[in-house]
Amino acid sequence: MKINEFKKIKKLSYKEYCQYLKKKYGESKYNYFTQNFSPVRKCKRTTEGLVVHHIYENEAILLGNKEYAKKNPYEYQLAKNLVYCDLLEHLWLHILICKESSLKKDIERKQWTGRGGITNFLIPELNDYFFCEWKTMEEWRKKLHEKISLDKETYIAIVDELKISKILNKYPDYCPEWYYGSLNSRFPGKSWSDQNKKAYLKFINESRKKDKEFDQWVKNKKSKPILTNIPSIKLNENDELNLMYIFTAVECNFEGCLKYIKRLKRKSLEDVETKKQTKEELKIY
Repeated sequence: MKINEFKKIKKLSYKEYCQYLKKKYGESKYNYFTQNFSPVRKCKRTTEGLVVHHIYENEAILLGNKEYAKKNPYEYQLAKNLVYCDLLEHLWLHILICKESSLKKDIERKQWTGRGGITNFLIPELNDYFFCEWKTMEEWRKKLHEKISLDKETYIAIVDELKISKILNKYPDYCPEWYYGSLNSRFPGKSWSDQNKKAYLKFINESRKKDKEFDQWVKNKKSKPILTNIPSIKLNENDELNLMYIFTAVECNFEGCLKYIKRLKRKSLEDVETKKQTKEELKIY
């Protein structure tokens, strides 16, 4: 999404923006899941640099995850309830969900609709890409990054709009660090080098100079960092993906994540190399 386009669409409502994207990229011809909740590969358009967004994510989180999808009406997976978007457009969709969501309703259903996508995935990934010189090794993700490679100005404008509007401030656990998270600092892989780490530290230091609220938060240290300083656990690819979904479900709170893991059948942790250490951590909860 180019900066001029963002200036034109930023006053649209969530529903209006979904319709706008349908006209821009065309409607999906396929459902996201079959009725047995098997992924429909033809639904994806990552080769074009586009991701799929579930329109009903203003009602429920993680609709692209099989286990969460099963807990919601199958209607949410129908082609008519999907839109295509690039990563910046996806971020703006989630911001609009947060903007229009009812905090009371979110508390009743025990999930922050829209917010996890912003603070746990999209902002951290985009920070890594635009500010930390990160180059993914995943071919499908490369296409997503290539699509927005010239749109750093748009990303900065979107985040500035998010800060100015104070949409995230309404949440009881609001933390100014949410704007400065790094996906790879939580889940470092082979593509995350020492150079990337140095670039991220530089980004944090420069952000502190520009953002007084964030700088004061760091100085006071009244809250534990949410998006960084998470204990490192070596996982295989599938386990890492599962844990990323878990972190989203509990809003990236590591203690909450441990409690959540304890209630599972530990399928996600079968191949964890530090299993003994994790068991010791779980004993305290």
